[in-house]
Parts: sequence; C-alpha cells; structure tokens
Amino acid sequence: MLALHARAFGPCVPGRSASTEKKRLATAEMLGYAVAISAVRARRVCTGKAFGVDYIGLVSERARLVGINHVALEVGDLDEALEFYGKAFELTLRGRGGNMAFVDMGDQFVALERGRSQPPDRGRHVGIVVDDRERALRLLEEAGAERVGRNDVLDPWGNRLQIVDYRGIQFTKAPWVLAGMGLDGLEKSEEALTELHEKGIAPPE
Repeated sequence: MLALHARAFGPCVPGRSASTEKKRLATAEMLGYAVAISAVRARRVCTGKAFGVDYIGLVSERARLVGINHVALEVGDLDEALEFYGKAFELTLRGRGGNMAFVDMGDQFVALERGRSQPPDRGRHVGIVVDDRERALRLLEEAGAERVGRNDVLDPWGNRLQIVDYRGIQFTKAPWVLAGMGLDGLEKSEEALTELHEKGIAPPE
C-alpha cells in the first residue's frame, strides 16, 4: 500500500478548524483511501504546511500504475514482420517460440504475435520511443509503412505506431539501462526536463 501526502487533497488554510480537516479526511475516505488518524487530531488546527490534524497517513488501497513492461502487436508472418521492422530499427530478439517473437528494448520489449485478423487501427495506437524520430519515420515509410499522421504510421498489418523522440518526452530510462543499450549519450530536451521538474521527478543534477 502507498502512503500519500495529505497535500494531495488540497492546500491548508491557516486557522482552519480540526472539524473541517476531519471532513476533508472523510472525503478522502470516500475517494477510496483508508485514513488512519491519531487520537489527538481534534486538538490540532491548521499550521499552514499540511493538514493541521495529526495523521499517520493516507494509505491507498488501490494498485499504482508503474509503467509498461511490454506491448503485443499482431502481425501476419513473423519472418516478414521481423524483416519489415529490421529495415527501420536495430533489432535484438529476447527470444522466439511458437507464434511469437520478442523484440528487446532494454528493460522493456515488444511482442510480435502471428495471427492478426482485425481491421487496421484508427485511434488505437502504440507510442514507440526512438532516438531519432525523423529518421525512424523515413525508414518506416521506405520499408513500406503508410504515413497516417504527423508522427504516425500503419505497418503492413494495420498496427498504428506513433513515433516519439526520447529527448522530448517525460518517459525516462535509467542511466544504466541507456548505457547497456549503447545510448548513454541520449539526453532530455530543456522542455522535457522542465516538465519533469514541475512534477518533482526530474533526474538529479
């Protein structure tokens, strides 16, 4: 379970009564949080830093989203799919067996599964992060992908891929993962770093 800072439920106003704070904590419970409060809460008022009531913590009973381990793309023939994607990306397989092949992405992977039967994707898409977006888009088109948006392509089997440049987004690989992938010189743009700083999750300087 995850302990949440009381600040998540709004800033404190100096002078706010303990009864008001208890109502705010009750609201937190209604939103799905288990609230544990010490016995002295009724004697406390707002301090201006956080909730003035004493509390042990707000503990979420829900699971937290951490990231994406892998995505699966349905294709036709696996050999044809690997040949297609190999024209645009440097491919390393984690493994292959039966109807599936697993393309390594450091600490993540893409699973290619033989047997797509549905029509081409429209709004549904997968965001693929690369070191050079324009080069990736050009190579995908040269390999036979159909350009369907500014940064989107359809592969020959109808999977819609949105090609995203690592430098311009918040998603961040651990430095040791990048080094192991031979990408230790890949850095974030100032705009991406600003967004990370605003969320309090920027890398150490």
